[in-house]
Amino acid sequence: MKAMEGRETEMTPLTGGANNPTYVAPREDVHESEYVRMMANMFGIGSVDLTEEKEELRRSDFPYDEHITMAEYEESSDDCLWTAMPDSIVALNLTLASTKELTDNTFTYIKAAFLCGLLPLAMTFIIEFTSIMCLWEDNSDLRNSEHFCEQHPLLQLSVVGIFMLTLQAPLQDICIEAAIGLSSTKVCFDAAEGSDLFLIGSGAEAGNGREFEEVERKPLIMKEVKTSAVSWVVYWVSVSLEFAVWCLTLYVGVHYTLSQADASEIVQSAVAISFINEIDNMVYDNVASEQLKEFLAKAEYMVPIMKASGKTTFHSMLTRLSLQTPILCTVTYFIVYSLRNIHCDPITGETLISD
Repeated sequence: MKAMEGRETEMTPLTGGANNPTYVAPREDVHESEYVRMMANMFGIGSVDLTEEKEELRRSDFPYDEHITMAEYEESSDDCLWTAMPDSIVALNLTLASTKELTDNTFTYIKAAFLCGLLPLAMTFIIEFTSIMCLWEDNSDLRNSEHFCEQHPLLQLSVVGIFMLTLQAPLQDICIEAAIGLSSTKVCFDAAEGSDLFLIGSGAEAGNGREFEEVERKPLIMKEVKTSAVSWVVYWVSVSLEFAVWCLTLYVGVHYTLSQADASEIVQSAVAISFINEIDNMVYDNVASEQLKEFLAKAEYMVPIMKASGKTTFHSMLTRLSLQTPILCTVTYFIVYSLRNIHCDPITGETLISD
């Protein structure tokens, strides 16, 4: 009996099928034969019209401030991309800067930003820029460098290619942050986790003789993405500085790596310098609690200017595989041989002496 009680099928009223307009009750005479009608009636097995077009749920159609179930969210689809912010201290500040409930009141936003993210963010950028400039001043000048022209071009191409690979993930994070800032108008938060973290976890009270409602049945909520004048400046200054760090890491990293004396130092430098773009992730790991990280990782932003993968995932993968390698090889070749043409004699391969 227990097995029968736990057994459910979408064809029966037990799962709400009776409220489905395509559902046909077992006693209605729409079956192919008398036998099918009799057996369906005996066991109470209804049927669903599979030929009828079902209304497709779209995530972008969910209204603001409405709670939805996890099933509703997962079963819905959209032409545009829905994605979370990257796991970094920069993204934490961007989330604060785009949360309407905070940005509607400038003083509230500034207070929350300083308490939660701006100070670690400023410290992160200071560490990153200081590290880059120290590497540049230490040994990154290829002019009159004997070691650069003596190294085999194939080694230099391989090392620069590896270095470029390590910078791809940070660049993708910056692109996602910029796309969200440019076009996102809606975000889906996990209200249940938000309540546990920011209400119950902070010791907040609902009021005398009251308690907060449970939202476990419909744990998700759609919220508006909106920036104020102040938070807009913070958002785009943060993204711009992050991109500047990436560009400087690429420029200084290539010069610093190729200026090393021997092959082992070249390889070690290429791997070591890539850590600069990971500093914001390391600060985030140490500053944010695990519950906050989990809450932010589940928040998904609608990005209208980016297309969702969906049924085109396989084609997107093929496109990426077919284009990524040629582009990476072309850029790597251009970087190495441009520097060799500038600093090395094309005939003798010796270093060009500059005044």
